[in-house]
Amino acid sequence: MHHDHPERRPARADQMMSRRRLFEVGGATAGIAAFLAACSSTDPPAAGRVGNAPVPTDLPTAELNDVVYLRTMSSLEYSIIGAYGVLAGLDGVGDETAAAIDRFTTDHKAVAERLAELIMEEGGESYECTNDWIVDRQIRPALDRITGVVGDGTDAEIPPTDDVDRDTVAVVNALETLATATYQTMIERLSTPALRGAVVQVAAGAARRAAAIAIIAGGDEDRFVSPAVVGEEPAPDADGFVAAYAIPSRFGQLTPILVVIGLPDDLGLRYTARFETPADNAYRYEGESCDE
Repeated sequence: MHHDHPERRPARADQMMSRRRLFEVGGATAGIAAFLAACSSTDPPAAGRVGNAPVPTDLPTAELNDVVYLRTMSSLEYSIIGAYGVLAGLDGVGDETAAAIDRFTTDHKAVAERLAELIMEEGGESYECTNDWIVDRQIRPALDRITGVVGDGTDAEIPPTDDVDRDTVAVVNALETLATATYQTMIERLSTPALRGAVVQVAAGAARRAAAIAIIAGGDEDRFVSPAVVGEEPAPDADGFVAAYAIPSRFGQLTPILVVIGLPDDLGLRYTARFETPADNAYRYEGESCDE
């Protein structure tokens, strides 16, 4: 099918830009740009404001020191103690698991008291309460997948787990591994050999508890040394669970700790809890109180 096109005429001379004219325009543009750059500030413009939001205020400058690290460790201890208080009272927790939680809680209370002593020796104020940042983002979501949550229009309903003891053991192992990793991280940040030596002992206790609960989880199975130690990848079982081992790797874990728990959803997938060592926004700085 043939289409008629408008007649194409050669461009007139006055419509064409010669090479000389092109260079003249380019030179003028470069000159204007240089003039504007010379007159402008090197600081970027402030972001525009939309709506009636209040003017943001600068956060106070906080010093990272030994007291802050010790207070953060103390807050983790109280967070774990609180989590164990929830898990210990659940129906479906096995006797052996309940006995381990009871013993571990006693150990964590002793660690919290020791950390309070170290904080005061460094001239700081002890922090004897939970770390809301860690609880809200890591611990509570995991506990919700075990206990279940009744929807109230704000929060979605979460069904309870199909195996309370299995998931309780997994979370306890994850929390003890988290404590071990946190103390391992803090050791290199503390400024004195005395403090580092004290925290090494605390870290060793957490590592022993993580190993003990892994062995308990195994029952008659060999849960002492993970295949990862010899370079093999631990395989999940038919339900997607990866076993915990007393010795999980050649070196202490500092990467996020992932734990599969909860009831399968409509796609057959379970919740993956994620536990990470405290970052700057989870530190308990000097001047912060439990009331805040």
